[in-house]
Amino acid sequence: MMRMGLLIVAVVFTGQMCRSSSIDDQKGFVGMKIVLSEDPKGFKVEGLLDGGPADKAGVKAEDVVTKMDKKEFDSVDDFIAYIRGKKPGDKVTMTIIREKKEKQIEVTIDKVPNPS
Repeated sequence: MMRMGLLIVAVVFTGQMCRSSSIDDQKGFVGMKIVLSEDPKGFKVEGLLDGGPADKAGVKAEDVVTKMDKKEFDSVDDFIAYIRGKKPGDKVTMTIIREKKEKQIEVTIDKVPNPS
């Protein structure tokens, strides 16, 4: 399971594993470093790209994303595919658990940044 968590970090957080073509400029990006969470079930935010889409929207480290657009995800691959299937400018509503309270946060999808 930890290996899958590292995969999503590379794809969602930095985008470095998928910079093989300019098509990546049209794939979604939210700028979160996440790992699987069992309690509550979802994806725990371990870090955020400063100034990235999730950071700008108010997502915080330690939040647990339980749904996106009211959709639950059973695997890291499904979560990645959903985000990557969005285009820059699209909006998604993340349902998160923060300090045992559920909250919805709207995040505007951005394009995968160029690696520095």
